[in-house]
Amino acid sequence: MTLEQTLQNEIEDSKRWLEIEKDNSTYKRDLQKRIELINWVLEKMNDPNFQICDLIESKMNQIILAIKLIIRIRDIFPIVLSLSFGLLLFTCFS
Repeated sequence: MTLEQTLQNEIEDSKRWLEIEKDNSTYKRDLQKRIELINWVLEKMNDPNFQICDLIESKMNQIILAIKLIIRIRDIFPIVLSLSFGLLLFTCFS
């Protein structure tokens, strides 16, 4: 099976789930966006000037940076929270 066939199958599968999903939920919106994204990739695959690998690498790097930022915020937050709590206690009892 070629990549294009695999992507077409993914679109068909997503469309089937989209029809089954009755509620206007996050899952349904995700399915719609997935279909749009796969269609976009299929269009771009036919353009010889489009460098899909460069785009994928760029997007992956953005996602990795965002995840690292979230991890740093999560690691820093307990410190900020404890400092804020300490300041609150100091303010209340002084």
